[in-house]
Amino acid sequence: MRNNNYVLILLVLLFMVVGQLLAKLGSKSIHLENFSIFQFFNILIISAFICMFIRGLIWLFIIKQMNLSFAYPFISLSFVLILIISYIFFNERITLGKILGSSLIILGIIFNSLGEKKRKNQHD
Repeated sequence: MRNNNYVLILLVLLFMVVGQLLAKLGSKSIHLENFSIFQFFNILIISAFICMFIRGLIWLFIIKQMNLSFAYPFISLSFVLILIISYIFFNERITLGKILGSSLIILGIIFNSLGEKKRKNQHD
């Protein structure tokens, strides 16, 4: 796989994580007791939607070039990144279960990548 595909996957993860961070921050201005659709038109929520839209465009480009079964597991890294971001920005707890789950995600991606590399070497 070309290195620029990895860069694109990292960009997808970046836009995904930043979008979620902005959505969380923007959601603080939404009050259900005085609900109005206009509450969603704050700069943080609009920025979150823009990040998700850009993420979607980049993702379409990635899956056009790569096997979906190889590219998609990298998206699960967003869980690990969100765990770290949530701890830093929102003081959310990181538990042993979350650490173990994140470790399994990372191991799964490693095994998936090794399997893809082995498959490519057999076809070359």
